[in-house]
Amino acid sequence: MVGVMRGSGLALLGLLACRGDPQMDRLAEALAAYDRGQASLELHDWAAAARAFEAAAAAHPESVSLRDWHAHALAQGGDLAGARAVLDAAIPAFPGNLDLRYNRAAYAAQDGDVEAAAADLMYLYNRDLLDPLAAGEDPDFSVLARDPRFKELVPLPQVRLEVRGEAGSILLGERFTAELLIESKSGEPITTENIGALPTRLAHTRTIEDLTIQEQGWSRRVVRVEWRAAAAGEESIGPWLVSAHGSSAISDRLPVSVVALPGREAGEEKASASGLLLPSQLFAAQQPPQGRRLDDGRIAVMHAPQVSAEAPAAAAGSLEYRIGGQTQWRVSLFETPAPLQITLSSGEILTVQ
Repeated sequence: MVGVMRGSGLALLGLLACRGDPQMDRLAEALAAYDRGQASLELHDWAAAARAFEAAAAAHPESVSLRDWHAHALAQGGDLAGARAVLDAAIPAFPGNLDLRYNRAAYAAQDGDVEAAAADLMYLYNRDLLDPLAAGEDPDFSVLARDPRFKELVPLPQVRLEVRGEAGSILLGERFTAELLIESKSGEPITTENIGALPTRLAHTRTIEDLTIQEQGWSRRVVRVEWRAAAAGEESIGPWLVSAHGSSAISDRLPVSVVALPGREAGEEKASASGLLLPSQLFAAQQPPQGRRLDDGRIAVMHAPQVSAEAPAAAAGSLEYRIGGQTQWRVSLFETPAPLQITLSSGEILTVQ
């Protein structure tokens, strides 16, 4: 909903109205009625609010927002038919107004008239006045999402996923890198799940997640995952299931062939059967330092980028979280089944059970 301006305008209009200008008298009347309507809305007196906004719109028929507020008050009071009728009368006078037609579509959907709601949405889409994803996020249009005829008009935000991996074979001890490009709605948490067999010939060494906020409410993540070949043989990475906001995407499976030179059958690193883990998923909305034990038994310690972590346990890789290329924090991973005391170079000590 979009309201008209409030505040000092009422005093100015009242002063001008005292001069006997009929037009200013009507504007002052409209603004006073608008204020009564807003006060009634705050008291949940929907009927009084509807009467006040109707009077305001009658006094100032050139105002789009007063028609919208009148319909809003009626809808809040349960009179969806009345709200739709107000907008039916307003739209011919303001045919290109987004708010009037969008709200009429919402009231129609709430009223069970999915055909009318779909028609208004199509009108807005065809003129590039509305992003379908915006309607898909609006619970008022959930009835369209359940109708096979119209569900494509209200799409849920989708996760877009692309995976790139190095082709061919790698030698034992060499690094293998995969890069994931993930696009999702900004502000939505990302979850990942490994739905393939975990790698048994690779040792995870590092994961870097770099977040970039894009236009129109989307975010782009570039996730670079590095392993070291620890044993010869055929291997595979993924596939992974990446989810956000009720939608998901599955990555391709990446085959890896590890080749050992004659006389060398094992690498220096120990293979780690660990799935994809995003730093943002591991320590969402937290500030360093933090520590926790992962489901696979490893201990993760989140710390500031300039701080290092030491512990009497085997190191098991690292994670790094960036925004726009700037490192925000890092995570050190350790392998141990026992509680662990971690010493940070900043002087802090963390104990993780």
